[in-house]
Amino acid sequence: MRVALINEDVLLSKWKVRRIMRENGLYPAALRKFKPYKKGKSDGIYRENVIKRIFSPEKLNKVWAGDITYIQTNLGWVYLAAVLDLKNKEVIGYEIGKNIDSELPMNALGNAIALTGRCCAKTGSQDL
Repeated sequence: MRVALINEDVLLSKWKVRRIMRENGLYPAALRKFKPYKKGKSDGIYRENVIKRIFSPEKLNKVWAGDITYIQTNLGWVYLAAVLDLKNKEVIGYEIGKNIDSELPMNALGNAIALTGRCCAKTGSQDL
């Protein structure tokens, strides 16, 4: 709409054009709705469900889960990544940061590994 107005030598900001369109009941059409990849057509984005919805494992440090949430403070938003042990539902590692990036959950997982003394099975050190 704005491009057509510019071609007619009518100069309006995009915000003014949006307001006029909204007042007249005109809304831009979405180009395409986001659809996630279907299983099997994603080149490995989805992984096999090894937990099989068993959220009460028999041993401590057998199954961990993680999540990220955001918290509003007086200084702005901060992000909290936490790792929980599903046996006793206890937080075993966490990290707080100003930016939500891949380092946040990786640091939380690193803190959980350091606290429990658990190591990855592929490195061969310890496995509880």
